[in-house]
Amino acid sequence: PDWPACGLILTGPAHAGKTHLAHLWQERAGARFLPATDAATAWKALPPSPRLIVEHAERADEEALLHLLNAVRDAGGYLLLTSRLPLAQWGFTLPDLTSRLR
Repeated sequence: PDWPACGLILTGPAHAGKTHLAHLWQERAGARFLPATDAATAWKALPPSPRLIVEHAERADEEALLHLLNAVRDAGGYLLLTSRLPLAQWGFTLPDLTSRLR
């Protein structure tokens, strides 16, 4: 459950196993699923060393996702993002967010 970086992105088509892998990591790491729409408020009250999974991360608000990434990193936690789209197709335009995701 402990990666060298604070985040990981799993991408692939529907039914490729992203959610299955996320559930395996959830069990092993004690992670919790966070809907992409909840990223806007979740970063404000994270527990120590949070372990979160955001499915369909490309649907999250850009600024909220940036704050969530920063907050998870600062708290010593881990963030797993899943998407059906490759990162280049997420359409995010915030330079800080796109550089962190890459």
